[in-house]
Amino acid sequence: MTAGETTSANFVLEQIINAGEIDVTPSTDSAEADGSTEVEYEIELFDDDDGSPYEDDVEVTVDAPDEGAITLSDTTVTTTDGNATVTATSSEIQAAEFTFTAQSNESVSETVTTQFVAADGNLALYGDVQEWATNADVEGATVWAAYPGVNQTQAFAEEETNLSTMTAASGEYQISGINENRLGANNALNVYVAASGYNSINGTAADGNVTGFGNVSQYYATNAQVSMNPAGSDVDNTTSKDFTVSPVEITPVYDVTVDVTQDGDSIARMPTQDVADVEYEVLVKADTDPDSEFEPVSESDLVTPSEVDVVFNITTNTSSGNLLPADANDQVVTYGDDVQFETTRTPSPDNVTINASVVNENDQEFNDSTGVEVYGVGEITGDVVNDDSPADNLPGASVTLIKEPDTANEEIVANTTTGPEGSYSFTEVETGFDYRIDAEFEGETGFNDITKNTAGTTNADVVIVGVEAPKGFTVVDINPANVTVTQGDVIDVTATINNDAPDEDTRDVEFRVTDSNGSEVVSITESVTLQPGENTYTFSGIDTSALAAGNYTHGVYTDTNSQTATLTVESSSGGDVTFQDVLGVITDYNNDDASFQDVLDVITAYNNS
Repeated sequence: MTAGETTSANFVLEQIINAGEIDVTPSTDSAEADGSTEVEYEIELFDDDDGSPYEDDVEVTVDAPDEGAITLSDTTVTTTDGNATVTATSSEIQAAEFTFTAQSNESVSETVTTQFVAADGNLALYGDVQEWATNADVEGATVWAAYPGVNQTQAFAEEETNLSTMTAASGEYQISGINENRLGANNALNVYVAASGYNSINGTAADGNVTGFGNVSQYYATNAQVSMNPAGSDVDNTTSKDFTVSPVEITPVYDVTVDVTQDGDSIARMPTQDVADVEYEVLVKADTDPDSEFEPVSESDLVTPSEVDVVFNITTNTSSGNLLPADANDQVVTYGDDVQFETTRTPSPDNVTINASVVNENDQEFNDSTGVEVYGVGEITGDVVNDDSPADNLPGASVTLIKEPDTANEEIVANTTTGPEGSYSFTEVETGFDYRIDAEFEGETGFNDITKNTAGTTNADVVIVGVEAPKGFTVVDINPANVTVTQGDVIDVTATINNDAPDEDTRDVEFRVTDSNGSEVVSITESVTLQPGENTYTFSGIDTSALAAGNYTHGVYTDTNSQTATLTVESSSGGDVTFQDVLGVITDYNNDDASFQDVLDVITAYNNS
């Protein structure tokens, strides 16, 4: 094609579709391991486009303890209309995993587990289990049988072959369903007996192989290889085998746990001069039964709780705590007794380790430990002042305590306000950290950074630049506040007043009563001298004789602020309502201090007087 020429071409795009999903349904979850009983696996394969049935080759693989005993009808099968079938058998008792994988997309696969179990037979084994020397019947002993060459454990006999039972009170046992075809040479069957208090044989296999005679992954009392009578014999397909077992001396082994808690919750840190509970548990089991579960001492027949001593001790760098009730190391308590940990004052944070241990009769020690950090607490105090010379204290300043300022762990710990003398205090401050004391007054701020390494009191004043200290009397409250009196009563009113100045000061303080119109009806002004900080001052002998019945506002006033409350004056006419009373209620109504019903009631009372 030369310059200036054009041409055309057609392209056909074909969508590539692969396997997208596979479903495998077995005909059963378990089958007899007789080499002939088949498990059928139905395979359904779907595409990754619209989920339609998909034709593809499916590869079948098996993972089993004895893969040679597995027979597959196909290791690769092609789905037709998305369906295919595979069968499998096993000549050995085992769990086998079958994985089905689409060859066009290996990520599409499914694994199915099938249990191949022992086929029930028609032979039975029975007998007694008795204690040697005394011939006493042993109740509750576990007797299990295992075919030679397969897993010998009790669990396998219970879950796979159903060849496990327990002796009755008479010591008798019977195991049925023994398959003659699975017996060993000379019709041999391996039989094991385990009984609490009699298990002296260590049947654990160090290499993990449990198919050999005697390797049963636990301690047991006795075993035997029994030659079973064959089917059709003159003993009705049964075989008798009695067992004797000898008591063994059991040494308890323990599992100890310890924790430090408060209110039932585990803690890792606690302050000085505090108390926490030391919670512990001691579990026990027999040394001859190492695969058994531990159980609490309080529920075990192996030991008596009152005979189990628990030894506690602590390790501390600065002697920052003691165990209670004994204030000493190596505290021995009887299982079940309460133990506590009491912290003492520490100059700096201290890591304390609390250890609990139990020793058995073979001098084996079983222990556990837990750690708790003990931190000191102290106080940070100071004044908030301005930058005058001499400096003035700033009452009413807002103060904030910040832990680890300017870090990712910055935390506001507490807030407070300076008192009348400009002082603040933060208590229970944790030691071992940097702190910032932020202060604000009239929109201006200042701060002081300190490191709190020790308990006790640390002083940290804060200077705020460019502010004036308040100078005046501030009324905090009055007492009584809302009060009801009868005309002619003489009352005293006490005011709590702050002298905001740093020195003694003298100023006018007024007690005032105003009516509903805001008009003064009582006014008493006195020159009052107060020390810096909070004071009280009382106006005495206030006569209410000149006040008509009704509601008034009374309060204490300074050049800085005031505090007021309601004064209710009741008529002294023994219940008679005067015309002045009526006018007072009408006035209150006009000022929205009384309802229309109040007006009607007072008029009615006046008319009836």
